Amino acid sequence: MKAVIKSGLTTKTMGREIFHYHSLESTNNTARQLAEDGAEHGTLVIAARQTAGRGRGGRRWSSPEGGIWLSLILRPQLLFVQASLITLLTAVAAAETTREVCCFMPDIKWPNDLLAGGKKLAGVLTEAFAVNGGIHYLVVGLGININIRKNDFPPELRQQATSILIETGKQTDRALWVRSFLMAFEQLYDEAAADGFAAVLDRWRRYSSTLGKDVLVCSSGCRIRGKALDIDGQGALLVETEGSIRRFWAGEVIFEQER
Repeated sequence: MKAVIKSGLTTKTMGREIFHYHSLESTNNTARQLAEDGAEHGTLVIAARQTAGRGRGGRRWSSPEGGIWLSLILRPQLLFVQASLITLLTAVAAAETTREVCCFMPDIKWPNDLLAGGKKLAGVLTEAFAVNGGIHYLVVGLGININIRKNDFPPELRQQATSILIETGKQTDRALWVRSFLMAFEQLYDEAAADGFAAVLDRWRRYSSTLGKDVLVCSSGCRIRGKALDIDGQGALLVETEGSIRRFWAGEVIFEQER
């Protein structure tokens, strides 16, 4: 798969170095080890399957063969508090790649999920490692259910998760998807590095399934009900509740109609 991904890849940095594995516990864990050993910006770690994939909050992420499980090592010039912007950028790149390659457009749920018909299609896990208040490096992990059948999911996830194959009935060329994602990600990343994240955030808003909805936000032990109004310039969710605006950097969003 490594050679197929590189064939036709026109990026300057993203995916120029690729570490491909048949099986890993977690691509994020391996990417962190490589980053500590000095791996360059844009290095890609990808596995056919993960045995201990992680989602946000340390939750287990089912990662059977047929999906795409990857992590990128980034060395951005950002403050530590800006790491969440990379999560949003990754979600936009993944959504637009899926539209281009699969002719299917998922929704983005704040802060890090891609949905199809309300079911989870993909997730982003960004882990930042700081030095002197800035970012020494980032590992941004992406897992997307591509050629996965319903019965490939654990029984407890079959009503919650979906895949491109389930939604479209068609197999997807995974190497093509990864190559297209790397190019889309690099373009967004370079534009944000040059001009800021405003354009990325506008695209995120366009694809959002969260904004304008009545939501329950579970964050830091609190449960807050309100209306999701917007995201701010740092990617935080703005929720109107009881006449005031609350700002959330992280948390679990539950749509009120799902309760």
